[in-house]
Amino acid sequence: MANEIAVIEEYPHNCYYFPCFCYRLYTYSNIKETIFMVRNIYQLIVIILIIFPQYINAAYFPEGDSRSGGMHNQVLLYTMTAQSGEGQSRMPWISSDEATLYFAQGGYGYEEIWFSTKSAGRWLPARSIPELNMAGYSTKSPALDSTMNRIYFSSSRPVGAPYNLAGGRWRLFTSTRKSDGSWNTPYFLNNDASSGVTVSTLNDGHDFGVFLSRDGNILYFNSSRTGTLGGYDIWYSSKNSQGLWTQPINIGTPINSASSEVSGVSVTGDNLKLFFCSDRVDYRQNGTDTYNIFQAVRSSTTQSWSSASISQVGTISPATSSSSWGVSWPAISADGSDLYYSDIGPFMWATDGYDVFVSHYSSGSWRAPSNLGRGVNNIIWNTDTDFLPFVAYLDATTYQAQDFMFDAILMMALSGSSSGNRYDGNTYKDDWTNYLDQLFSPERELDRLNAVVGSVKTTLNNPSYQEKIYVMIPYPSKSVTSFGDVDGDGITENLSIDTIRNKVVKWYINDFYTRWTSAHFTNLNLVGLYWMNELVASTDTAVVKATSIALHNLGLKFEWIPYYNATGYSSWSTWGFDCAEYQPNFAWIATGSPDPARVSSAATSARTYTMGIELEFDSRCLNSNTMNYRTYLDYGTAYKENFMRNCLIGLYQDSYDLKLMAYASLATNPIARDGYDMTYQFIKETYPYPLSAGKTYTYSTAPSPTYPDGSIKLTDYHFVPDSNTSSRSVGFYLTNPSVTFDFVSSARIMKVYAHLLGGNNSGISFPSNMLVETSPNGTTWTSVGSTSLHLGESGALIAGEMMVKFAPSTARYVRITFTRANTWTWLDELTVYGDYNLQAMDEWPLYN
Repeated sequence: MANEIAVIEEYPHNCYYFPCFCYRLYTYSNIKETIFMVRNIYQLIVIILIIFPQYINAAYFPEGDSRSGGMHNQVLLYTMTAQSGEGQSRMPWISSDEATLYFAQGGYGYEEIWFSTKSAGRWLPARSIPELNMAGYSTKSPALDSTMNRIYFSSSRPVGAPYNLAGGRWRLFTSTRKSDGSWNTPYFLNNDASSGVTVSTLNDGHDFGVFLSRDGNILYFNSSRTGTLGGYDIWYSSKNSQGLWTQPINIGTPINSASSEVSGVSVTGDNLKLFFCSDRVDYRQNGTDTYNIFQAVRSSTTQSWSSASISQVGTISPATSSSSWGVSWPAISADGSDLYYSDIGPFMWATDGYDVFVSHYSSGSWRAPSNLGRGVNNIIWNTDTDFLPFVAYLDATTYQAQDFMFDAILMMALSGSSSGNRYDGNTYKDDWTNYLDQLFSPERELDRLNAVVGSVKTTLNNPSYQEKIYVMIPYPSKSVTSFGDVDGDGITENLSIDTIRNKVVKWYINDFYTRWTSAHFTNLNLVGLYWMNELVASTDTAVVKATSIALHNLGLKFEWIPYYNATGYSSWSTWGFDCAEYQPNFAWIATGSPDPARVSSAATSARTYTMGIELEFDSRCLNSNTMNYRTYLDYGTAYKENFMRNCLIGLYQDSYDLKLMAYASLATNPIARDGYDMTYQFIKETYPYPLSAGKTYTYSTAPSPTYPDGSIKLTDYHFVPDSNTSSRSVGFYLTNPSVTFDFVSSARIMKVYAHLLGGNNSGISFPSNMLVETSPNGTTWTSVGSTSLHLGESGALIAGEMMVKFAPSTARYVRITFTRANTWTWLDELTVYGDYNLQAMDEWPLYN
C-alpha cells in the first residue's frame, strides 16, 4: 500500500435532480489510474459549474431577480389576435335613435347577448348581459321594444315548468328590465300567449331571428316548424286586445319560398319595408354567395305582405363578402336609412368569424359598408378559458386548477392594429390608442385576466397572490412622419425627430399608467413595460434610453426580448433595460435543416451576457411536431445547457397554442396535451430527464443498409421535418424494428416518445403500434404500455409522433418495438424520459 494512492471519488448520481454526491473509495496503484482520476475530477468540476452557474462569471439572468420585478417565468400573450374564427359578432338589433346596439357574440351554439352604446360617433366597448345569458347554451337574436325595457330573444336553454322541455332546441324567450337597469330572469314566451296558443315551438323545429315591430304589436321570427315552404320561413305573431300573443302565421309568398328564409328579419318603423335573409336565387342579381339580404316593399300597412315586391340589397353582397356563405342578419334602422348586418368579408377584423357592418342608403343606393369597430367586433380574450391555462396548471380531465402556472404575463400585440400594420413597424396614434382601448375594455383582456387570477387564487387558497404584468410599448418608427397629435397643439407628430419620438412614447406611458391606476386591478401587479422592437439600432438608442428613464421615474421596470443575433443584444443593459430574454429562434429555422446546436449557441450567449432564455413553439405542436419544442426543453436540462434552473424563462406560443394544448383530448391528441404538461414541469423545474439523449442503443434487426445507423441517429436531436431523410433517420424494410437502451444502472422510466416518418409515400407509413417494455437484467421483460395512435398530417412524406406514458417503472433496460404497417418503417428520434433511481446509486457509474 506504500505506493498506492487512496482517493475518495465524488460524483453526482442524479445531479439533474439533487445536489447530492456519493462517495467510493478507490485505490490507484499506477500513473494510468491516477490520470483517469484527474480526468474524472476535471469533468466533475465542469458538471458542478453547469449545475451551479451562479458560481462563475458567465450565468443566465436569474429567476426571481429583483431587476425583473421578481419574475421566474413569463408567457407572451398576443391579445389583439384571435384564434381563427373566434371573434363572432352578429345578429344585430338597432334602437330607433341608433344609439344602442344589441347583438349576439360568440361561437355557434354558445352565443351570448351583448350591447354597446354610441358616443361621439363611436361604438363604446360592448358588455355582456349575464342575467340573460346561460352558460353552455345559446342566447342570440335579441330584439327590444321601443322603451328598451323588454327584450325578446332565442335560446337553446331548457324550459321549466309547466313545459319541462329539454335544452338543445332554439325557442323564444322574453325578459323585462328592473329599475336598476339589470334584467329579470327570462321566461318562455308562451307564458305571454293567449290561452291554448303556442307561439314558440315546443318540439317542432327551431325558432330564432326575432324582431319586434317598432309599435310593439307584431313579433317576426324565423322558424323551421311544420308548415314552412322551405327549410326555414318567416312567421309572425300579433298581439290581441289583451296584449297577448296570438297563434303565429306563415308570412307566405313571395317573401317565403321553397328556399330557406333564415338568419334574421327586420322591419322599418313605418312597417312598409321588410328586410330578410335567404339562399333563394330567383331574385338574386348580384354576387354568387349562398345567402343574401333581400327587401320586401309594400305601399300601405293595409296591404298584406303577399302583395310586396321583392328585390336584392345587392350592392353590399359583392362588395363585402369573400366566401360562399354571404351576408345575413339584417337590422334596418327605424327610418330605413341604415342597414346593419353580419358579414365575413374583407372589411372584417383579421381572424374574426363574423363582424357587424352598417351601410347607409343615399341617392338611391346602399353605400360602401363600414365596420362598427372593436367596440362591437373583434371581441376576443374575454372568457375565463382564454386566460385560465396560462394562470393555472389545469387537470387533464377536469380542467380544474391544480397549481399556478406562469407567474408573469406579457400583454402585447403584433398584428391587429387599425392601420393593418404591425406594432413593431409603422403604426400611428389611432393604433396605439386602439390597443389601450382593447387592453382596458370591460370584460376583456386585463379586466378578464384580473377576474381569472382572483378565481384561481381562491381555488388554490393563496389570497395574497398577484400575477406579474408587463405591457408592450409599440415601436415608434422614425419612418412615421404623421403620427397624430398627442399634445393638443393641432400639429401631427413627426417621429423622424428624436425629441418628438420621446414625447410620443412618454405620452403613451402616461396614458397607459393613468388607465392602470384608475382600473384598480387587485389581482395584478404591474411590474413594467416591454420594448416591442426586437433590435436596438444606433438610431434607436436615444429613445430607448429616454424610455428607460421615464419608466424608472414611475418605479417601473423595462424589459426586452431580442431575436437571435439581433443588433445591440449583447449591450442590452447599456440601453437601460432591466432584464432581457434571448430568442434562440430554433423553431423558425428553415424546415429540413434544424440544427439543435442553435439552442446551445443561444444558451452560451445568454450566459455570456446574463440574459434569460425564450422558449418557442407554434401551432405545429398541435398537429404532428412537438419534436422542435422538445429540443428546447431537453436541451434546457443538465443534459446540455441547464437553463431550466435559476434562469428567467419566457415562452412564445403564437397566440393561443398553449391553451389549445391544455384542452387537447387525451383520447385523440395526448401528445399535444403532453406539451402543456411538459411546459408546466419545465417552469416548475420538475421536467423529466431525457435519459436516452446522446446515448447509444442496439437493434434486434439491423436497419436497411441503404439507410443505416451508427446507433446515434435516434438520439442526436437532428430530426426530420420534411427532408434530409437518409442523413437524419433510419429505414427498416419488411421488419418490425426493436430498439433497446441500456442505462447501465437502475433508472425510473416514465415516458417514451418517438418521432417518425409516414404518409404512405412509396410504401412508407407510420407504424401500427409502439410497444414499450422494461427489464432489470435484459432478459426478463415487462410491458409497461403501448399505443396505436400516431399523429401526423396526411400527404407526402411527413413527420409524425407516437408516445407512451406510464407509471414510473424501475429498470435498467428499455425496449421499444414498432409493428410495421407497410413495407417501410422510418424511425427518426427516440427519447426515453425519467430519472435515475436513487435507491441504486451504488451501481450507477459516472461515465458510461
